[in-house]
Amino acid sequence: MITYLDKILYLYPTIQRVMLWETRYDGTPFEDPYDGIVWENTEIDKPSKEILDAIPEALVIAAKKEKQLDALCESLKSDFTTKMMYKEALKTNVDLSFKDFVKSIQDMEIV
Repeated sequence: MITYLDKILYLYPTIQRVMLWETRYDGTPFEDPYDGIVWENTEIDKPSKEILDAIPEALVIAAKKEKQLDALCESLKSDFTTKMMYKEALKTNVDLSFKDFVKSIQDMEIV
């Protein structure tokens, strides 16, 4: 499920001082989840509900997947086995980026 916070992070990937509360202090849920956004950022104005609602969920999901892939690539850069596998893959495809290589091995079955 994509939340307003996900959409805010899609618009402003490095934003800070924004939170999303799911319930009020007394535990009752907000009638509209937009009302649960706590905006303490003084550098950027809070986007309107209309702007956030106009962002397609597919874009947010794709951005989240890309961010996860970037994190995976970063963690694998120092892995010796991955480096060796990438080196071997480069022998057959000299234009293969490390990121594309990691994408290709994500779905491999380990035997």
